[in-house]
Amino acid sequence: MEIADNNGWKSFNTAVSKGHVDVVREMLKRGVNIASVDNKGWTPIHEAIQEGRVEIIKELLNNGAPVEFKNKDDCTHLNTAALNGQVDVVR
Repeated sequence: MEIADNNGWKSFNTAVSKGHVDVVREMLKRGVNIASVDNKGWTPIHEAIQEGRVEIIKELLNNGAPVEFKNKDDCTHLNTAALNGQVDVVR
């Protein structure tokens, strides 16, 4: 069980956001909830997209991250990439 902070962030969200690929891989092996949602309605893949973490995005997708998902602001993953200028993510 992971404990969330006041924003709904868990250690997995932090590892994804900061680009710690090896930590993300290990947590995925250990069965972390890949579709957990924070208080903004963001999943870990939203965080990876916002930060342009292409390698982590691939890991998340290869491990079953939800593809068709909208956060509380009705933003899809593609919207998140476009709004943050993440051209490499869109490719």
